[in-house]
Amino acid sequence: MRSNMRFLASLFFRSEIQRAEDSEITDSFWEEVMVFILASSESDALDKAKEIGRSKSGVTYPSERGQITWKFVTVERVVPLENDMCSHADEVFSRFLRSSEAISILEKFD
Repeated sequence: MRSNMRFLASLFFRSEIQRAEDSEITDSFWEEVMVFILASSESDALDKAKEIGRSKSGVTYPSERGQITWKFVTVERVVPLENDMCSHADEVFSRFLRSSEAISILEKFD
């Protein structure tokens, strides 16, 4: 049986803000989250990354702009790592993006 290897996965989330005054839902910004994954293969790491993303989807909290809900969108990439200093599902990087930035990052080059 193959031992677990370490991977880094980039997960994309999109926020939806529902304003109380008119119940309109707007996309405001994106978040990219990097997590460590322990898996037997890159395809297994991708499956686990999707599972982590789905488990974090739907988080909602109030803000001055309205009710914010985070939705999991996709796993942008999975990269194998040779360093074994971190644990499975540890978040190591996160950033907020404008919609245009997220769309640009997710576009594949020909």
